[in-house]
Amino acid sequence: MKAALYFLRASLHGHSDPYAVKIIQNIVHAMTPGSRIIIAEVVLPSPGTAPNPMLRFNRSSALQMMAVLNSKERFYEDWVEGRRATEAC
Repeated sequence: MKAALYFLRASLHGHSDPYAVKIIQNIVHAMTPGSRIIIAEVVLPSPGTAPNPMLRFNRSSALQMMAVLNSKERFYEDWVEGRRATEAC
């Protein structure tokens, strides 16, 4: 099915980087000219930019996701790298 807008909300954080990239690549291949993709995901604050209790909570939940689901929460830099990986294909 073709769409003008593809909206992913809290869909990629449950996947490791290779799978998240593959999901986006599949959507991009299905897109038509003029289609847009919007990704609404959590972006972890960089160290030193948020209060320590918030950073500890974010790091704890990220470690739990990685240990249990082989997935992760991502920092801004991780999202930039993921974008580069999807554009490379």
